[in-house]
Amino acid sequence: MKEKEKIDWLKSHCYSEFASMYGKVFDDLTETQPIFCVCGKLATGLHERTCKKFNNKVEREVLRRLEHLLPYYLTRKKLRYGSKRNHESGTQDAVLPEESRK
Repeated sequence: MKEKEKIDWLKSHCYSEFASMYGKVFDDLTETQPIFCVCGKLATGLHERTCKKFNNKVEREVLRRLEHLLPYYLTRKKLRYGSKRNHESGTQDAVLPEESRK
């Protein structure tokens, strides 16, 4: 899944965690760049609230910190068609241990 879809899922299913983490990450990143923004402009409070590059960086960091809340089907990665596992569908599925298959 794309980052945008994962962020939308977090906003719709875990909004309180997303909102609190967004505020923390926003403040952390604001403190790390006292003069200039990610985009190179002067980092003022108004600019950071409206800067697309800064807000994308905040959302990526929130996604990284809250990745444990995402369900498995949003986090699994698709393999290329040349891979050895599950060649027919091209996706990597969970492999169950031999004992649980009985």
